[in-house]
Amino acid sequence: MNANKEIYPLAYSIVDSENGASWTWFLKRLARHVFSDLPSICIISDRHAGIDVAYNKLPELQSSRVKRRFCLRHIRSNVMTRFKNSRLKGLVWEAGTAVTKNKFYSSMQSIQQYWPDAHNYLSAIEPEAWTLSHDGGHRYGIMTTNSFESFNNSLKGCRMLLVTAIARLTFHKLSTMFADKRTSGQRMEAAGLHWPTNICNELQKREQQSYNASIQRFNDANGLYVVALQSGNISQGSETYVEVHLRSRTCKCGKWKTDGLPCAHVIAVCKYRRESYDSFVAKEYSIDNYKRSYAADFFPLDTDIQFTNQVTCIPPLLGRRPNNPGQRQTRRFPNEMDFRTSTRRRCNYCLARTHTSTQCPNLNNQ
Repeated sequence: MNANKEIYPLAYSIVDSENGASWTWFLKRLARHVFSDLPSICIISDRHAGIDVAYNKLPELQSSRVKRRFCLRHIRSNVMTRFKNSRLKGLVWEAGTAVTKNKFYSSMQSIQQYWPDAHNYLSAIEPEAWTLSHDGGHRYGIMTTNSFESFNNSLKGCRMLLVTAIARLTFHKLSTMFADKRTSGQRMEAAGLHWPTNICNELQKREQQSYNASIQRFNDANGLYVVALQSGNISQGSETYVEVHLRSRTCKCGKWKTDGLPCAHVIAVCKYRRESYDSFVAKEYSIDNYKRSYAADFFPLDTDIQFTNQVTCIPPLLGRRPNNPGQRQTRRFPNEMDFRTSTRRRCNYCLARTHTSTQCPNLNNQ
C-alpha cells in the first residue's frame, strides 16, 4: 500500500496456473528483487494452498522480518461456508477487527458458547495472522485484500489474450496509474497538505471525535493523561476512560498502535496541551513518501524488438488443453463470497448480469 492507503503494484507474473510451483517461483523472486533490503514486510493474502507451499519451501519468507497475515474477509467466508448464521458472521468480524485483546476474547467467548465448532476452527489459526488485536501494528489496520481484488478485476478481460497483449495492457494500466498518482501528489503538496487526502480525512474524523473530551492530568512532562470521550454533555461510559502516554507513544484504546495514526484520545491530549499532533503520525504517511513512490518514470515500449540470440518457441502443453469446448471451468471451490456475487446468471454472450443468454437482446438482433 502507498502512503494514502491505496494499492501500490510491485510485481506481476504470468503463469499457467496458481499452484505451489508458480507461487514459489514468484515469491522467491519477489523476496530477492523487491524487499530484500527492507527492514520489515507484511504480506496479506488468503489461505491458498500454493502460498502455503511457498512459505514452507522458501527460507526468505521464514525470516522474522516477514510477517504473514490473512485476509479477514476470506477467513469469515470460510466460516460462513461451514456455519451459515448472520450473528456468527458479525462476531467473526468483531473478533478480527477488535483493537484490544479483551474485546477479542469477549467475541471469541460468544462464538464458543453458541458455535463451538466454529470456535475450534478459528482457534486453530494463529491469532496474529487474522486479528487486529494480536497483529502488533504490522498490517497498519488493513484487514482485507479488497483493494487488490478491485484492481485485479480490471485485468480480468485480458487473461485469455496472447501473452504479449497481456503484458502490454498491464504496462499501459501501470503507466497511466503512475502518471495520475504523480500528478495527485504534486497537487496535494501544492495545496499545503501535511498528509495525503485519505489520511487527512481519517484524521479529521478522529479530531471530531475528540471534541468535548474530559482529560485528567497525571504527568505533563511525560505526557501521561487519562481521557474520556463524550458526546455532547453525556459521557459515553466508563469504558471510554483510557490512558494516554505521549512519550511512549501508546494509548490503551489500541487504535494508535494498529495503523500508526493518533486516535481521538491522543488528539484530545494534543489539543489540551495546545500542540500539533502531526509529530505522532507515522512517517510512512507523509506526502514526500507518497511522491517518492511514483518518482520513477515509465517510457514507451519499443515496438521494434530485436533478439540478439536465437529464440526457440515451445509449443503449448497438450495436456493443459480443455477436453470440452466453451468457456474454461474454474478449479477453485466456490465459497460464501461467490454465492453472494449475484442472484442471477451472467449472460454468456454479452457478459451482462441483468439477463441470461436466452434473454440477451444483442443475440436476438443477430
